[in-house]
Amino acid sequence: LPYVSAFSEESQRWHPVLVMGIAHAAFEDDVYEGFFIPKGSVVVGHAFDILHDETVYGQDKDKFRPERFLNSGVGYPLSQWGFGRRMCPGRYLANGNLFLATATILKLFDVLPAKDKDGKDIPVYEDFVGVGNSQPAPFKCLFKPRSEYAKNLLESKNPIS
Repeated sequence: LPYVSAFSEESQRWHPVLVMGIAHAAFEDDVYEGFFIPKGSVVVGHAFDILHDETVYGQDKDKFRPERFLNSGVGYPLSQWGFGRRMCPGRYLANGNLFLATATILKLFDVLPAKDKDGKDIPVYEDFVGVGNSQPAPFKCLFKPRSEYAKNLLESKNPIS
């Protein structure tokens, strides 16, 4: 299950849903790393850039590589949830749901490229749409049940008993 956790973390780091983060206003004059921020200034943490910092995530920062979170010292990427006191309070629920969904999909299915009419793999491109909210562009894939149990579970009208 550590790999499932790493997979979930990397999916949030690699392409955060909210690319630009949420705007905040400075309550008072402040200085951050030598930059003066006057009271009332609007400050936006660019989550995508923060989560693609080469000094933290390495030269392969643009690659989807869950292994970076296994025994590497790279911490959990929080920036996709906002910053400071106004960090999303639903992050624990969302992370738990993402972990469960990922674990369930990986347990029940082999996720494979879809095939064209000649039986060749249809390529999946790393294409994302949306400016403020990022999501994968539509693509085709095949969810193949890993076992007879998985197939029966999917076909059952009452899968949980």
